[in-house]
Amino acid sequence: MPETRMRTKSTVDMKKNLRVWKKSPPSLTELFDAVIPKDARIERRMMFGCPAAFLNGHLFAGLHQENFILKLSPADRDRLTMECNVPAFEPVPGRAMHEYRVLPECRMLAAWLARSMAYVAVTSPMPKKAAAPKRNFLVGTKRTPNKRC
Repeated sequence: MPETRMRTKSTVDMKKNLRVWKKSPPSLTELFDAVIPKDARIERRMMFGCPAAFLNGHLFAGLHQENFILKLSPADRDRLTMECNVPAFEPVPGRAMHEYRVLPECRMLAAWLARSMAYVAVTSPMPKKAAAPKRNFLVGTKRTPNKRC
């Protein structure tokens, strides 16, 4: 009798909830570019197909669809949740990124962005990934390099 693989409910639910993310509107992208400080420690990359800012290798601010997200300390998360009733950021429903909050209507953006940067600045830098070793295809094989010159 062949074995059948059972799907868990979470796997089925995740597949139902996967959707194509929309790009952030140009106005929000321009706002993001304007408010992120020009600092040598800050690296700008794309995440979720939208701009994001990293400090010490840690994401501290970014866009997701029409939302401005920030990584905040536990005290700041609690304060923002109480003041604005903001839940944890969920890029996929049911999969919360608990340290991140969606900033509602970009209120007090500069102040919250400064708090986010201060929180991430004290964390230890992410270790750099080691470069993959170069593969020597001649070791242990009978192949010879292809000479085309």
